[in-house]
Amino acid sequence: MAKDKLNSALDALEQAREPVTIVRLANEALSHLPREQNPMVWASLHGSIGSALVASAQGRFSAELAARVIDAYQASLTVYTPQETPDIWAQTMRNLGATHLGALQSGVGDPQQHLQAAIAAYEKALELPPERHFPDSWLRCQQELAAAWEIASIWHGPPALVRAARCCETAAAGVDRQQRPELWAELKLKSANCLNETGVEEYSEEAIRACSESLEVLTAEHSAQQWAQAQLILGTLYRTRQHGDRELNLESAVASLNQALTRFTEETTPREWYTAHYNRGPAYLFRLRGDRAENLEQALISLRIAVARTPREQAPDAWAALLVTLAQVCLERRNGDPGENTELAIEALESALEVLPADARSRQWTLARRYLGQAYLARHSGSRKENMERAIDALESVQGQFPQPDDPQAWCAAQANLAEAYRRRAQGDPQQNRQQAIRCLQAAVALSPQHWGDTPSWFMAQAHLALLLMDQEASTIGETESRPPESAETGVKAPIDRVADPFESKQQAGEITAALTAELRSGNAPRATDADWHVPFLLNEEVAKLQHHFKQFLGSGGVVLRSAEERSALEVGRWRFFRMVFEHLQEKYAAARRTQGLLNSVMQGQQGFVLFLRGFAYRSEYYRGGTVMRGSGANLGESLEKRKLVARLAPVPVVWISNPVESGPLELVMDGMTAAQQGYRIEAGATWESDVRTLISAASTIIVYNPVMTPGVVHEIGVVEELGRVNDTLFFVPESAQKLVKSGTAHRLDDAVLERIRSAPPHRMKQTTALPAPTCQWLQGKRRDGLTTEATVLGQWLEQLARNGNGLATDLALDGGAYLLASLMLLEDLDPLPLLLEQLARTLHEIDRGALREAADLSRGYAGIAARLSDALKNTPASLSGIERTARALEIVQAG
Repeated sequence: MAKDKLNSALDALEQAREPVTIVRLANEALSHLPREQNPMVWASLHGSIGSALVASAQGRFSAELAARVIDAYQASLTVYTPQETPDIWAQTMRNLGATHLGALQSGVGDPQQHLQAAIAAYEKALELPPERHFPDSWLRCQQELAAAWEIASIWHGPPALVRAARCCETAAAGVDRQQRPELWAELKLKSANCLNETGVEEYSEEAIRACSESLEVLTAEHSAQQWAQAQLILGTLYRTRQHGDRELNLESAVASLNQALTRFTEETTPREWYTAHYNRGPAYLFRLRGDRAENLEQALISLRIAVARTPREQAPDAWAALLVTLAQVCLERRNGDPGENTELAIEALESALEVLPADARSRQWTLARRYLGQAYLARHSGSRKENMERAIDALESVQGQFPQPDDPQAWCAAQANLAEAYRRRAQGDPQQNRQQAIRCLQAAVALSPQHWGDTPSWFMAQAHLALLLMDQEASTIGETESRPPESAETGVKAPIDRVADPFESKQQAGEITAALTAELRSGNAPRATDADWHVPFLLNEEVAKLQHHFKQFLGSGGVVLRSAEERSALEVGRWRFFRMVFEHLQEKYAAARRTQGLLNSVMQGQQGFVLFLRGFAYRSEYYRGGTVMRGSGANLGESLEKRKLVARLAPVPVVWISNPVESGPLELVMDGMTAAQQGYRIEAGATWESDVRTLISAASTIIVYNPVMTPGVVHEIGVVEELGRVNDTLFFVPESAQKLVKSGTAHRLDDAVLERIRSAPPHRMKQTTALPAPTCQWLQGKRRDGLTTEATVLGQWLEQLARNGNGLATDLALDGGAYLLASLMLLEDLDPLPLLLEQLARTLHEIDRGALREAADLSRGYAGIAARLSDALKNTPASLSGIERTARALEIVQAG
């Protein structure tokens, strides 16, 4: 009877499909079947009950239901063993793990106990090799164990995520990529995501590799969401990547995040869309390629989205960090109104500081305070006095929170900003403020440019320190030497016979030569922190006159209020200066055209030439492997020697690489390296290297000349030896050069050597190499940015002079402006002129009334010149070249 009921229940169970029916029939069968009678059927019935109860739960377990399922599977496992029934045992273990995981996700019972039980069940099942599992059961077990470890990361952090990634990699290794490519790519993507979420740099390379492998399979057309997810993960990883080239990493990040946003939208995938913008903002902020203004605009768009969708209450730290980054973008932004950008930055930073605890150990708090000081430093609205005090308060609160070894770049920036705030401070004793500014800058510039993050900032700090030291020395001398002596008899101050020159001793030719020689031999340019630092001397005669005039005013501290006649005479001189500058640039342009013709003949193997190698006065390590020259690149004695050499070698042409542009009044404030970095420089690195190699391979004869062996000469001689041109190389002056090569001796330029040079056959330039057109680089591309940059730096310096009541500011403004205007004319682009006028106009607020009239005349004069030139250009024949049209327009204006 019992047997009949058992068979009837088992028969009905085979036909049952509803979970409730399966559970009822299985329990009925168990009531007629003792375990000892048929343990395998008994275990199977318990397994059926467990599976049916899971199906009835539909993903949501109650405490009672979870307990019943667990009891059912555990009962089955008292019969199934890995030795006798490995596949069924492994499947039941996997089902038990999935039940514990489902109970955890349903919020039933102790979550950590369920998690531990789930992981233990999965790991036991996976002790068996894949071939002893049901088909695909081993693979699913690995995936479910990965999901369990992902949940475990809530309590155990990154190590649990790494375990999850290892499960995915193990599963991917068990999948045939050719047969199941999408599943393989999905597992690779899951592994990359887990490693990415650890936030540990150690695993970033492995994550990038896994994500890139998934993208070998996933496509935007056939698996759009997974493809976009892979792009999102890859973009996030590249944004924070520490290995490799930072510039390329950021380019990869931008490209991947933009790709992800072609599929993710706010409506369909809000979480992924938000994450993409969360990472895209910083990626564009720190991007090194592309137009800087456009990069900042893109960063601003994404950061505003991220800030608006980050809940302040639930994620205060992330919200505040985004606001700090947003403020950084606003402070650097080039579009929009500068005042509004500064106000937006201040608003964002003050909001962030409401959330961030005032903890000096918190990096975000210290960054917010530093940027707030920088924002108040740049603020034009409100009380200037109050802005400076707020800037000092913010910057001093974090002054000691950027230790040099840990974050030297941030420390240097904070020191530079604090120095600038003290320099502008109106409250307190001026001398004490200046001393405080000097101390900050001296500490900061003592570090190398690499600690600053970018070389221009280091040079700018050097220039500001130089100005402060000059002001300090001038004020001291002005008090002691420039003060008119009192008559012993009358007590009345006597008139000044001459203006004291605090740098007079440095103007002696012998001392200048000695200083230059010492600088070259030491291999280091003097710094403003050195005890014997001096104002950089110039070889340009016109600018040297201005420099001397500038020093006189620093010594006297006087302010000149000129009459109308004097101003008229100055205008005549300024026009002559402008004409001279333009003709100077025109000559250089024509020389570049002649050089291009020479190189065309050289490349065709029709013209031999002598290559003149001299290295460069300033060393390449300042510019990350590049090479920079000051002015013509010649020292005091070389120019004459080079002219003699060219004359004696005629008619054989001589070629050398040199900087075609000299910076005018800007060099009064900065040494040649700094001026070059601000917009007049040979492009660094690969261009110089390839040009030198090409010329060495093509030259008929090579001449090495330099007073001392600088790294530039050493490198060039190494290239000569590498290319097998030692026997074609003559060494003059630098006897130490002979030690660098296996052969080669110093020569005298006698008749025999001259004949050898003249008779040397031309070398055909390799077809695989070609020199860029040797036209002046400032006529092309990014030189417009360089011109406007120089206008900005020049304006900052003029503002400081103006605040000190120095009337010379307007003289130098017009002279510097003439140089810039002539350059803009050669660019055939007068559009940046308003920027120049606006920059110069800022000084009007700081200069006294007499100087203000001069500055107003200056602005009107520039506007008139620009208008007349613009009209004249329209009346010149379009068939002429740009330089010819400009020259014709200049003649028209001058004749008028």
